[in-house]
Amino acid sequence: MDKKTKIILSVLAVGLTATATFFIIRKIKRKKLEQKLVGGELDQTRIDEIQATPLSVANPPLTTEFQAVVMSQPMDLFIKTQADGNAFRKWVNDNHNAYARQIDLDPTGSHTNSYFEKAWKKYGGEYIAENGGLIAIASAKLNEFVAQNPKAGKVISAYKTTFTAPINLADKGINFLLGRKETPNPSGTFNPKISATNLYNSMRGWGTNEKLFFDTLSPLSRSQRIDVREYYDKNGVGKKLGTLELSVRGEFGGAELTRAIDLIEL
Repeated sequence: MDKKTKIILSVLAVGLTATATFFIIRKIKRKKLEQKLVGGELDQTRIDEIQATPLSVANPPLTTEFQAVVMSQPMDLFIKTQADGNAFRKWVNDNHNAYARQIDLDPTGSHTNSYFEKAWKKYGGEYIAENGGLIAIASAKLNEFVAQNPKAGKVISAYKTTFTAPINLADKGINFLLGRKETPNPSGTFNPKISATNLYNSMRGWGTNEKLFFDTLSPLSRSQRIDVREYYDKNGVGKKLGTLELSVRGEFGGAELTRAIDLIEL
């Protein structure tokens, strides 16, 4: 085997390994979020109740359990089409009109934009509780969780022990290989170009360096975050990824997407 072929095969091997690791990490992170939010709502008495009588439309989850599912699962588990989205939009306008007007949520429109996602995170649990078809979906998800985690209080600690160190190590390795590292600001200064570059670096290549993304924006004021977003969009920092909003929507999901959208100050 010649040197050129060896190099090509080595690059392919690294790429395949990084891709596989990314999907494994994403699955584990979603599972950890579910353990934290859903597991946090279920004590042993409640778990025993669900095991004895599984949840269903006739035996629905509690409102707080619906909300835990909303916060821990991808939105498209419940909202799959434009029609689904418009039904929720109308419900919010009918039942929480002041909030709908506050965030400019029209009765019809996109079911993937930031306004819709904010409303879903706030009122999704309440909406599901009034919709038989969605109650069935949430019930199945909670029944599955209980079947996999029959003992309360042990789940999160077990996941921390089993997965946290390997995930952190794999994340660091992938971030290093893909150049997703921080460019520090000079002490005590703010530079929108440096912050925008850090955001781009956090999302380049496979996966996302979530820590770099959130550490870049969280310490900034609202006006500074707006400056960063405008610099990112207007100066082509993310030309391979699109605008900052498009970049964020392509890289984040669930509760992390909601947090990221809030931070970029649309």
